Amino acid sequence: TNVEEENKSQEYKKKIELYQFTEIGNKTASFGVATHHDNESLSSLLNRADKALYTAKENGKNRVEVAV
Repeated sequence: TNVEEENKSQEYKKKIELYQFTEIGNKTASFGVATHHDNESLSSLLNRADKALYTAKENGKNRVEVAV
């Protein structure tokens, strides 16, 4: 479900945010999350996830956005 995927993405985002990278220090990540709909093409699924990612980036850094 979208809730499960969003929760997992939030976990990854937090781990990246807290990790101290050797060469570059701290970083953040934004995620676009989409759940496959019945009879949906791969292209459509990836398009929705991509749009959610761009929405996350437009709304600020270090975010998770879920596609509808």
